[in-house]
Amino acid sequence: MSIPTRNVILTGCTGIVGSHVLYELLKERISKNCLGKIILLVRKREGDSAMQRVERFISHEYIPSFLKAYSLNQLMEWIEVIDISFESNELANALHPYSKIGDCHVIHVAATTDLRSTEKAYDQNLKTNYQGTLNLFRACQSFTSRFTYISTVYSCGVKQGTLNDEYSKIENFSFRNPYEEIKQKTERELFQICNERDIELQILRPGVVLGRLIDEPKYYVPKYNVIYAFAGFFFKLLSQRIDVPIDIVIHPNAHMHMISVDYVAKTIAKVYSMSNVTELNIIPSKGLGKKYTAMLLDVIGYKNYNFVSEPHPPRNEVEGMYQMKVAPSFGTYLMEDEYLFDNSRLLEIMGEDSIPDLAKEYRAMIQFAKDQMFKGLE
Repeated sequence: MSIPTRNVILTGCTGIVGSHVLYELLKERISKNCLGKIILLVRKREGDSAMQRVERFISHEYIPSFLKAYSLNQLMEWIEVIDISFESNELANALHPYSKIGDCHVIHVAATTDLRSTEKAYDQNLKTNYQGTLNLFRACQSFTSRFTYISTVYSCGVKQGTLNDEYSKIENFSFRNPYEEIKQKTERELFQICNERDIELQILRPGVVLGRLIDEPKYYVPKYNVIYAFAGFFFKLLSQRIDVPIDIVIHPNAHMHMISVDYVAKTIAKVYSMSNVTELNIIPSKGLGKKYTAMLLDVIGYKNYNFVSEPHPPRNEVEGMYQMKVAPSFGTYLMEDEYLFDNSRLLEIMGEDSIPDLAKEYRAMIQFAKDQMFKGLE
């Protein structure tokens, strides 16, 4: 039986999901399940070249255990690094040498996750998540066989009841923030242009991504944002010996739809070569309820809070900081009633009992982040 060749252009490999997709792509090649180059689009940063950033992500102490038997040089044999942003006007020229390699897949993970409802956040989401994605597509369209776009389960906006994978059939939307709105706008645009150009499209949508629950060492993530940023806010207060009353607005039946990063990455790595998967939500059917927000605060050690059902003006400066910096992003997801996901297609692909039980390990997950002092790899 011949080994398939899948050359992959991957964005976001220094992010939470993208780094773990890279780990899974390397695993594919090490195990001889497929061959082909992994082409990474990475921007240099002050003091670090693009290559140095990539090497850091595949050689640090928390890489998955299945890669630890291999040297940096062995892993880098599969990788090519292009020092460029997917938003760059020079991207097409930079990718031109790869236009003849054949059987090239694009997995576009990189994105801004600014969840605020401000004009600045809208502009940044439009520039990066919409215009940047279309720029990447245009640069690859002449030689890619499939374009896999990593969106978010929240691109459906505010909904009730049970949601299936086919967001393309939803007609009416109400969004919490520009992030959701622009993600949906990008999905719709990609469906249209891929159909016009006869290019296969996949839209894969994770929920809120937390640390590893399958691969050792468990609980690790390279960056602490979204729910971790919520926890980090209270951790920072306590580290500064600040302990004042803060009211947190939360719906009595609020549920956060969360999933481990390694499960997300394994799903992406399994389905990116499957032509019969067009839209897929990567999420448990039911989220974690209000008591897990209380558990998070308990792990952090912040006791001086109350859950309330209605917002009110801040009573002190710190509560004002919470309302200004934290509530506009994470807090909006605590204010909605529960809804469910029909994830039968996901379970059909990945296995009925494949989704890790986050509820059992949530406390340990937050404790790990606390022990790391919410400091990421970069």
